[in-house]
Amino acid sequence: QTVGKKSESGVLPDEFSRERFERIFDGLMMALDDYCTDHRGDVGSWVREAAMRALVDLYRTSGVPENQQASNESGPNLWDRDHELKLVHGLIKQLGEKIDRVRECAGSVLSSLLRDGYFSLLHCEGGGLRNAILGPVGGVEGADVDWSAPTVTFPRLVMLLDEPAFMTPVLSGMVISVGGLTESLCRASWQSLYDYLRRRLESSDRSVGHIFLCLLDYFEVHQREDRITLPLLKTLHLMFTNGCLDDVANSDSKTVLRCAETTQSELRNAKDVQKLQTGASVLCSLLPFAASGSDARGPEAEAGQEIAVSLRDKCLRTLLSLLGHRFPLVRKHVAEQLYLALLMREDLCLPEHLEETACMLSEQDWFQEPQAAAPHRQRLRDMLGVAPLAEAAKGD
Repeated sequence: QTVGKKSESGVLPDEFSRERFERIFDGLMMALDDYCTDHRGDVGSWVREAAMRALVDLYRTSGVPENQQASNESGPNLWDRDHELKLVHGLIKQLGEKIDRVRECAGSVLSSLLRDGYFSLLHCEGGGLRNAILGPVGGVEGADVDWSAPTVTFPRLVMLLDEPAFMTPVLSGMVISVGGLTESLCRASWQSLYDYLRRRLESSDRSVGHIFLCLLDYFEVHQREDRITLPLLKTLHLMFTNGCLDDVANSDSKTVLRCAETTQSELRNAKDVQKLQTGASVLCSLLPFAASGSDARGPEAEAGQEIAVSLRDKCLRTLLSLLGHRFPLVRKHVAEQLYLALLMREDLCLPEHLEETACMLSEQDWFQEPQAAAPHRQRLRDMLGVAPLAEAAKGD
């Protein structure tokens, strides 16, 4: 608040150069990604709140609202479209995350800047942003919004998914809430996302493939970051089990295979029980879109068949490896999920082995030592037609 403070004339001093502005802006944007935790909890949230307030001060000091752009009274505008977009992205992401006071801070900051005429350079996206943040939603005007309430915030936030420029920050914030630990927050955020996806599927467009691709891109960028990948896996599992991605999965087998490969990579050498269980659930939810037959005809159909068979092989190989994991809770969960997948897709194994496979998965004591279950795993491998490979997902 003191660096580059306006003089009495209201004009920025000469020493407040663009270079200094860029250094301050970049530092504050980096602070929005502070997620440090210690015994006190998410201490990084204090930094993120301070950074949001400081960014507002910086914008009001060095930016020019729309109603003053025609005059020179406010001095030069150091903000361009790229700066405005980065700031909006940072605020939108914080608006979708799990801590109430962080959402309250982000929503208050964003709404106050929009009301004062800032973000004028976002010509194409600005209308959708103003409508979502300031417009009436559910009978509540933007000025009266309690941004800390998830049942109020998330229905507004999902409206921004229609703007391609805002899709990534919206989803990157929402997956943390959807896959979080607080039941009321998870329920409110997931319900808003689910309602949006259903509206898209029931519209003339019927496309949610861009949402799926955006989540996969985000997944690949943040591999091995448990703070992100665990809630993201939970979100993907919810989307698959609720039928939100059925059309995409049936029409775009390459993207489904990419999801399986990314999940398989994330589980390799993992030691977190919850992540292993959630990842196994995602792989099992992909199995209904895999094929084991070879009745395809034509080059394109044969290529699709090869992808589907590869999908089946990758999912089953990882799941069978997890049946030998050192954690009994992981082994038991994988057996249950694989049994459910077998009920949905009986052609995962040959008809003559179906009953034996189902009985082995449901009746075998998977809490016993992995060595004792090794013969059963080998039998399952034979009945499912999966060639043995190094067990890269054991987590040892």
